[in-house]
Amino acid sequence: MYMKYVMFAPLYRQEMGWKEKGVILDRITMANWVIYCATNYMKPLYERLHSELLQRDMIHADEVPCQMLHEDGRTARQKSYFWVYLSIADDLPGIILYISADS
Repeated sequence: MYMKYVMFAPLYRQEMGWKEKGVILDRITMANWVIYCATNYMKPLYERLHSELLQRDMIHADEVPCQMLHEDGRTARQKSYFWVYLSIADDLPGIILYISADS
């Protein structure tokens, strides 16, 4: 996940890199690992941050148009949206959350 989201290395490129080192690691397996981690580790963290954000006195929000390549029932040229919610500058740790239209 670090290589995918921080180093911007797509899974197919990671698959080739592992193969060069003699390790057969299918990108489908890595994709399943990403899904598992998102569901079991990141979702509870997101829900906790969401709960904390709702306790704040004020929240900033913004609607961000974006283009999604593979969305059920939509073409790649149709606009989709993300909503960004963030806490105001106060003495508490900052929180920024993104929600897609299909969340």
